Amino acid sequence: MQKKLIALAVAGLVSGAAFAQTNVTVYGVVDVGYQYNKSEDNKFSGIESGELSGSRIGFRTTEALGNGLSAIAQAEFGFKADTNSGLNTVRNAWVGLKHDKIGAFTAGRQNSVAYDWIAKGYASDITVVYPSNTLASNFTQLHSTDRFHNSVKHASPVWGGFEVRTVYGFGEKVSSGLKNTPARVEQDTSDAGKFTLGGAYKNGPVDLALIYAQTSPNDAVVGDDGVKGWSFGGSFDFKVVKVFGQYQQEKNKATVGEYDLDQWTVGARVPVAKAGTVVVEYVRLKKDFDAAASVDGKAAGWGVGYEHAFSKRTTGYAAVSRISHDDFVSKGNSFGGVQFDKDASVNSFAIGMRHTF
Repeated sequence: MQKKLIALAVAGLVSGAAFAQTNVTVYGVVDVGYQYNKSEDNKFSGIESGELSGSRIGFRTTEALGNGLSAIAQAEFGFKADTNSGLNTVRNAWVGLKHDKIGAFTAGRQNSVAYDWIAKGYASDITVVYPSNTLASNFTQLHSTDRFHNSVKHASPVWGGFEVRTVYGFGEKVSSGLKNTPARVEQDTSDAGKFTLGGAYKNGPVDLALIYAQTSPNDAVVGDDGVKGWSFGGSFDFKVVKVFGQYQQEKNKATVGEYDLDQWTVGARVPVAKAGTVVVEYVRLKKDFDAAASVDGKAAGWGVGYEHAFSKRTTGYAAVSRISHDDFVSKGNSFGGVQFDKDASVNSFAIGMRHTF
């Protein structure tokens, strides 16, 4: 009897030690606000979810395996806090290993390098009304919502403020049709694969990132020669004001009518009292078609807002913005199911609250 009790006690200590080495974190964001948009005679007014940050719930886990090695995993699901839509969007789902000296290797659906670092050059992430994120949605990869399916990723350790990340997403295209027949379509798993590589440096007031991105050609699509782009941006904190800047360029040869995109962004965050921050930014986007028959287009936007930190976890925000178009209708600027015309301007207002846990 005594031996059984001792064995149970030892088993309890062992299981307790194993549990202590495993760290599971449950986290989330609930973000809801009122939004008003007007373009010509088209108007939208209503409650929207995810204006400052997308509403989500997620789970992160780390298990120490010894000798500086850990098993890591994440599962994150998005939802709309203004409707009855449930956890129907898989934002991230990956598993991997992390070593103190060589970094982390993960596989699954996960953030591209652009998602991780492109916003270093944006003054705010209010995705609905600020033009930086709205106009950047025109880029194939260089925007702050880009994630890769079927991907592998490496994130280096931080060396003196510098780190490197790279992600490759397999296209997973396969040949179809019977061999030696007209219906045969030859494909390779590298077709339409996505790749991003970036380096970042953060030390004191400086926070910078340089990113390269490309999508490989898809041999099954006539004229598809892929997409290539790069960006450089970041911020410098003067304490009384934090300034931001971003330039990004993309050459798209994967669609009918090849074109180049160029966008630059400048902005600032100005602390007001203890809890407030005034946010300003200006963005210009240019689209140049290679074909002489196509009409080039431009868009420009500005935004002004205020964010108030009620606590470390609760933020209130309000912002106004205006985006103007010249022979160009950019993505991400339709509202309430209404698409506005090119050459039209869009005036937006949003006010809401974000709570993190």
